Amino acid sequence: MTPRNSWFDKYEVQFHRVFKVPDVLHNFTSYLKKCLVEESLLFILAVEEYRTNSRSVEKMYDIYGKFIKSS
Repeated sequence: MTPRNSWFDKYEVQFHRVFKVPDVLHNFTSYLKKCLVEESLLFILAVEEYRTNSRSVEKMYDIYGKFIKSS
């Protein structure tokens, strides 16, 4: 069993809070747009929504179509 890294745990908790506070999520998303990595966050949010809320086939295909399927 590996010891837990308290530094990582501290930031991991704060990172998950980003998703729960709409204003913070909006600011974080704006920052990611500037860094050109917004799509990664959008993918994570879509998968998280799928896991926690819908688990519908339609949502699964929506995620696949937007982020995975090559165009």
